[in-house]
Amino acid sequence: VLKGVGKLLEIYATKDDIKRLEGKVENIESDITFIKRDIKDIKEEISITPSLRQFNELKAKVAQI
Repeated sequence: VLKGVGKLLEIYATKDDIKRLEGKVENIESDITFIKRDIKDIKEEISITPSLRQFNELKAKVAQI
């Protein structure tokens, strides 16, 4: 499918069309990155297992006692 779309773009698209599409793809990639980060943060918030950082902080506190 993507190859077909690529061929259509080569035939019918102008340079401006391609630049506009590239910009949209970059925006989508950026949005996906933010969504992935948000999902990771939500998973951490609802997780009952401490993160490695939290575990190491607790371990250091216990070692001081």
